[in-house]
Amino acid sequence: MNYHFIKLFSLKECSKSVITHFNDFLKSKKIDNVTYLIEHGAYQSSEGRNKGYNYLLKISIEGDAAKFKTEIENEYIELLEQLKPSLNEEDVFSIEYEPSTQLTNQSVPIQSPINHVVFLPFKDTCKSVEINKSFKLLTNLFNELPGISSFGYGKCQDSISDKNFVFEMNFSDEANRDNYLTDKQHVEVAHRIIPLLEKGADSIIAFDYFTSMTPKKLFTLSNSSFFTLKPEDKVVENNPLPKPANN
Repeated sequence: MNYHFIKLFSLKECSKSVITHFNDFLKSKKIDNVTYLIEHGAYQSSEGRNKGYNYLLKISIEGDAAKFKTEIENEYIELLEQLKPSLNEEDVFSIEYEPSTQLTNQSVPIQSPINHVVFLPFKDTCKSVEINKSFKLLTNLFNELPGISSFGYGKCQDSISDKNFVFEMNFSDEANRDNYLTDKQHVEVAHRIIPLLEKGADSIIAFDYFTSMTPKKLFTLSNSSFFTLKPEDKVVENNPLPKPANN
């Protein structure tokens, strides 16, 4: 997937009726020959760096991001209207980015996958070499710490500042995510990156969610309704998630 749209919502409640709006998002939209990945889920961490955002919607696509964004604009406006009664002062934080680096570790057994999304606004005075060193340190964590199945990062595309970045790590389960947060190497890396950020630790937004809360599937649809499949539509499921292990 070469482009990611991420929306963080501050909801008063995450009731079934609210979640239905996310399930219905883009339900009847027709976009031909689109390969996409869609996820949405509630905040799942005790780290407390989510800045009050408690629900996430993420769409990853292959293809023309600008065209895709234009195509879904009306559906997204409709979603916001439906969510308005449940939003805290219409509080939504948007991230768009094209990963400059995407790494995977196929040897990590996936149990109950959880994704860790982190927004990092570096100071305007921060040099590119310092930013590159920061992500090299994070890449080392991916290579050295257990239970991380994927890692990717990139510059935010929808931001006024060209120093806003985001990275994502997918963990095999909560235990490995929790170990990562408290690991000495991670803490040392955080201490090196935080002084480079716009407002230090206060400018970080970190959001964790279970990627298995809704079906995480990559579909290729040809001339069919987006998310609404008819019996005659042919669907290729490219990367179904393994079922979580039973406890």
